[in-house]
Amino acid sequence: MYCCVFNKPPANTFTFARLNWRLKYGGVGVKCRGKQAGLGAGVSTAVIAHAIFWFFRVYVAGGIPMSSQVYIRVATLADAEALAVLAEQTFRATFGEANVSEDMDAYVHEALSLGCLLAELADSANTFLVAFIDAAKQPVGYAKLRTGSTAAVQGAAPIELQRLYLNDGAIGQGIGAMLMGECLEHAQSNGHQTVWLGVWENNARALSFYRRWGFEVVGEHIFQLGADSQRDLIMMRLISSALTE
Repeated sequence: MYCCVFNKPPANTFTFARLNWRLKYGGVGVKCRGKQAGLGAGVSTAVIAHAIFWFFRVYVAGGIPMSSQVYIRVATLADAEALAVLAEQTFRATFGEANVSEDMDAYVHEALSLGCLLAELADSANTFLVAFIDAAKQPVGYAKLRTGSTAAVQGAAPIELQRLYLNDGAIGQGIGAMLMGECLEHAQSNGHQTVWLGVWENNARALSFYRRWGFEVVGEHIFQLGADSQRDLIMMRLISSALTE
């Protein structure tokens, strides 16, 4: 797993940028701090090549300017309005074409309204992470983690990754991977050993993304979208202790 870090961030804030970054992949850590660089024992050429790949993937091919920073922090109640806008926008963009509008409207009203987001943010079982580019006031992506939810998963100390969404302009820039990395870091730092999620069986892009992050299908459940009962695949992965530095 990996993430990029630049400068010392404010409390509860993770920052991503050009020179001050770290790579965590397959349990091996690589850190660069200005002129000083350290490589963990056993770092392979493949891991280093992966670091270089993602650096250029995010900042060159991905379209994020080299001087830009991507900030990821824990959301608060003050973020509710912006988060509600982003949640509805990204949900409709992801699923709108494949579902009837009545079902989409019903789910948005039931789960993504401002009132719903305020209640979820106030619930200590939930943690929202929001991603920003530079000093933008509107987030470009978010993730939601929840403790206490149940599913047919066998892993110890589970936590559910309920949502991970980006707006259209942020897709393909590596921000989704940054959010996933921070979700895993947050889960581990809070004592969880397993992360699980439900993903629509027809969402090929999401399935591919989660498989790249080591999630495997372990079951299924029904996701109710308005009047439509849809089949979600339950995916799970263990959190390696090697994620820590």
